[in-house]
Amino acid sequence: MDSLKKMGHRKMTTAAISSVRYLCSALALFLMSHATYCQTPPLPSELSSEDVIARVAPSVAVILTGGGAGRLTGMGSAVIVRSDGVLLTAYHAIKDVREVQVRLKTGEVYDNVELVAVDERRDVAAIRIPAANLPALTVAPLEDARPGEPIFVVSNPSGLSWTASAGILSAVRPIEEVQAAQSGYRVLQFSAPVSPGSSGGAVVDAKGRAIGIIVFSRQGQVLNFAIPIDAVFGLAGGSGHTPLPTGHNLQPQQPERPASSASLAHENPTDLLRKARTAYVNSRTTWFTPTTLEKELMNQKDFRAWGLTIVRDRKLADIDIEVDRPLWTYTFTIAVQDARTSMLLGTDQTIAASGELAAPSLAEKFVKMIGAARSVETAPASKN
Repeated sequence: MDSLKKMGHRKMTTAAISSVRYLCSALALFLMSHATYCQTPPLPSELSSEDVIARVAPSVAVILTGGGAGRLTGMGSAVIVRSDGVLLTAYHAIKDVREVQVRLKTGEVYDNVELVAVDERRDVAAIRIPAANLPALTVAPLEDARPGEPIFVVSNPSGLSWTASAGILSAVRPIEEVQAAQSGYRVLQFSAPVSPGSSGGAVVDAKGRAIGIIVFSRQGQVLNFAIPIDAVFGLAGGSGHTPLPTGHNLQPQQPERPASSASLAHENPTDLLRKARTAYVNSRTTWFTPTTLEKELMNQKDFRAWGLTIVRDRKLADIDIEVDRPLWTYTFTIAVQDARTSMLLGTDQTIAASGELAAPSLAEKFVKMIGAARSVETAPASKN
């Protein structure tokens, strides 16, 4: 009996050992196949430029600002950083405006906008719209921003919504090297072209991750600066609920059919200035309100004597008067153009500490511009 038990035990032990060997062999084969699978080429770490723009564009919003009564005075950009409706933008784009509206690429429009938090030093603000499930951008750490690497910009320059441009990250430098009056933070210098309306737009890397918020440009189109987004991302978690003035009546500026070169060839800037009777004042900076210049123009004796009139509807204007002030300067510029052809008729500038102080000088310069045109006699047409 004992011998039979021992034989049975040996058979069970042999079966168990065989089972273990089988399991070990199967496990080895699994691990080998898994190792082979893990050695397959990884997915590309960078996207094509088309893929980057397609991924980023829905996360960039248009900001319309107005001076009251639905009068559009500015256009900017904002970046969606949280799916529950929080965006980051350039603070100067919304500071002290009388109307604010946010438009998404889906076509949705939001008139009720709240100010969540502000970093005035860096000129960045967080705002909230009553939306959910928005396509928030992934934020890249500043350490990943390496000079020389390709970057892309998506913004809304000159009213052309969701415009993309490309360049390189030129440098990461202290703000003191760019603006002597500023200190305490770093900026991203990049070469992708931007224009007015791009403030608040997104600077992204080749993986489609947000690395910066556009704040200002210098010396043309290829020397531009952004705030590293991870330095201000904490603003998105702010608890502020300050309502911004509703922009219910704001509408984007409609593109106009450009004048043909043939028609422009017969136009004379001096004649256009001399014949002008109505003027529309527009400001591209929050540091200057159109009504400030309108009042000063109406106080000019010659302006009234020549029968010139200020209109609030651009469609009724003969000439446009546009005022701007580059960020972090005290230079106020004035550009006068024909409202029909967009032909530039004259420019001038003045240096002042505020828009109120600049307005009288700008009004006087404009009147002198009209006066010079009116003093020129039109040469009589020759007869054959």
